[in-house]
Amino acid sequence: MKRDLGFRVSIQLKVIAFLLTVAAVSVISVAFASIRQASAKLKENAFLHFEEMAVEQALLVQRGLARGLDGTVVLAAALRGTTPDADMEKIRRELSERKSMLEIYEDISLIDPRGRVLTSTDYNYRGEWRNREVFQRALNGEAAASEAYMINDPLKAVMTFAAPVKGQGGEVVAVLAAQYNLDNIWRVTDSLRLERSGHVLVVDDYGRYIAHPDKEMIMRRSAPGLWERMRAGGKPLEYRDERGRMRLANFVPLAGTVSFREVPEEGRAYDLPAWKVGITQEEAEVMRMVGDFRRQAFVFSLVAFGVVALAGAWLAGTLVRPIKNLTRGAEAIGAGDLDHRVEVRSSDEIGRLAATFNEMAAAISRDIAERQRTAEALAQSEALYRLLVDISPDAIFLADLDANVMMASQQGISLFGFRSQEEIIGANFFDYVAEEDLDRARRDYRERPRDRGIMRNVEYRMKRRDGSVFPAELSASLLRDHEGRPRGFIAVVRDITRRKKAEEELRASEERYRAVFESTGTAMCILGENGVIERANQELAALSGRPLEQLEGKARLTDLLAGEDKEAFEKQRRETIRGPARVAARFPLMLRGDDAGAVHLLVNMVRIPGTRNLVVSLVDVTREREYERALEERAQQLRDFLSIASHELRHPITLVKGYVELLAEELGDGGSPRQRTNLKRAQAAAERLNLLGEELTDASRIEQGRYVLKRHRMRLEEVIEQALEEMKGREIENPLYFRRLNECRPIEADREKMHRLLVILLENAVKFSPPGGPVEVELEESDFEQVVSVMDRGKGVPDEERLRIFDRFYQIEDVRHHSIGLGLGLYIATEIVEAHGGRIWCDGREGGGSAFRFSVPL
Repeated sequence: MKRDLGFRVSIQLKVIAFLLTVAAVSVISVAFASIRQASAKLKENAFLHFEEMAVEQALLVQRGLARGLDGTVVLAAALRGTTPDADMEKIRRELSERKSMLEIYEDISLIDPRGRVLTSTDYNYRGEWRNREVFQRALNGEAAASEAYMINDPLKAVMTFAAPVKGQGGEVVAVLAAQYNLDNIWRVTDSLRLERSGHVLVVDDYGRYIAHPDKEMIMRRSAPGLWERMRAGGKPLEYRDERGRMRLANFVPLAGTVSFREVPEEGRAYDLPAWKVGITQEEAEVMRMVGDFRRQAFVFSLVAFGVVALAGAWLAGTLVRPIKNLTRGAEAIGAGDLDHRVEVRSSDEIGRLAATFNEMAAAISRDIAERQRTAEALAQSEALYRLLVDISPDAIFLADLDANVMMASQQGISLFGFRSQEEIIGANFFDYVAEEDLDRARRDYRERPRDRGIMRNVEYRMKRRDGSVFPAELSASLLRDHEGRPRGFIAVVRDITRRKKAEEELRASEERYRAVFESTGTAMCILGENGVIERANQELAALSGRPLEQLEGKARLTDLLAGEDKEAFEKQRRETIRGPARVAARFPLMLRGDDAGAVHLLVNMVRIPGTRNLVVSLVDVTREREYERALEERAQQLRDFLSIASHELRHPITLVKGYVELLAEELGDGGSPRQRTNLKRAQAAAERLNLLGEELTDASRIEQGRYVLKRHRMRLEEVIEQALEEMKGREIENPLYFRRLNECRPIEADREKMHRLLVILLENAVKFSPPGGPVEVELEESDFEQVVSVMDRGKGVPDEERLRIFDRFYQIEDVRHHSIGLGLGLYIATEIVEAHGGRIWCDGREGGGSAFRFSVPL
């Protein structure tokens, strides 16, 4: 009784468990699919909604930026015709009024083409405008916008709009730069909120936040992974924000060019920064409805499980009694009693099951042992076969004798463009051989030997299901039955596209290398590890005087070198072999000469990567060496001439100057007007001779390297004033003016040589200025140097002469018609400036004249 009860309870539990399992799988599957579909739909709708709002916000941001940039263009157009000499205070007041009216700019500045700020509404910002891309684009005549950046006074996020200010002739004379406050964008983006966690983000091309509800995040890097996913091209995004919360977002880029007007033909189009505008919201807030759906599905599942459990208990009770005998019979057979039979009491399904059970028990007793042996052998063979097929990197096919496919590996299915085993079964192998190789493939198949494999490593052009052709390598073997008769064949196909491409690239590379090696115009060779010339070009043969047959594979490069250079070359060759590849060694050598003498060479040697071979090029520099020696001899002769001339002229010049001064003292206020005039001319000529003598002496010291500086702490404006006083004492007709543009610090310099430098530039300006023309001197300090400008209103220096005027003995005018000076003044000035670590140059001036400028580092 207990046994029956246990059996009954066991059956009931199994039936109930089975029905509950079926119900659970069904309900859970439906619920899971429904929840998943609802989640996907919610996300899809959220992303679409985000995209619509992002497009709208991007349009508002674009129009705001376009208005700011257009306002800058309008302000720049209002300043048309402005020159650096205009009333900057008046311009500043006008810009301040416009700034107050627009209420979108932090600062508006007017900058000259050299990058110097002419006027500014607030900050008078003096940054290095010359190197800024937005400034250079404005100089080229187009309105431009910079990337966003932070300013500290006060701490704000801004960007710069720049527009060209043109003169009356249409040329760009200045640049108007306006700092656009990003508050104007935030007023647009902060006005949009989605429930509790949704807001607008703007990210620039560097992954920094331009707009964010938390203003402390402005100009910081975006959340980890957000920018990388945006750059990867995905529009709808799921990411974790800075606090680790999962969010959904959708971003759209700003248009490359946009007009801020409603009607495009009435507005201008501008290039805007590569920003992306997006809408983001916490995923939990979006998916809130899915949580409610999950709870409802859970309650429904509990009710369904209860109903199924009651039905299973009733059904189990009706099946227990007929099955009890079957259970006892099965237990008996399981215990080894294969002769046991079950009593059949009905003709229904259970009765027929009992009769069938009896027949099965009889069959089991006969076949169980054989089946076990067969199953084990088959399982082992099939597992081994499947393993070999699956791990093979090549495509494997099993076909009948008519070449119809009976089985294909997964690699084979993919190689020919099929999706499943069912699709490729029955396909004829020859249908996928390209037309140009089809006849050859059929011929190879017909002529296959019957006693061994069909073929091995034969190349054909084959085609995929979509018609695309690819090169392949095929190997095939016959399959035979137990009597040795052919039943089909197994084929292995390998896609050799990459190998063919590599072979083509290798051949092309070899052809390019051969063409370059033979047509380079330079003697070249390749040395083996032992130093023997493995390959040489015709230039090396011509340079060495030997044919290629005597060089390649026979001669060493050291056989062609002069005696003392052989050891140096061998040492350099060994170091290059041990050193890194692609790092070239360069050194001079001498080729063993014939009757014409030795040949000077410049050798370049580099190791070929992955080998111990060297590529060597040899350039003949014999003429260059001879030219260098000739130049050095002439330079030495010039130095000797300057030294002798300055020494020999010093004494007679001193005597002439002394006698003239003595005559002036003796004459006093007496003498005729003609005598006094002639005496003044003699004094001026003596002073001029003295200056020429000083120039020759300075030039001689420079050439001999004896022009030494004596630095000490000094103020450059004091030296400028002393030089101006000296020039005024010469009774010149030109008025002299000095302006210090800002506060200047002391510098380390040689006061005497700085004085000499300024006198040279002032003399040059006076000499080339018209009578009464003003000579102006300006001093300005930047972050790292002080710049002095000496400016005149003469006829100016032609553009093609501005670099040559600083050369020794060079004069612009013909020496036959202009005998004033030796052309050494600007040469000496250049040496003084460069000895101080500065630079000197010449610029033209608007309205005529020249501006000679030099800088001294701080």
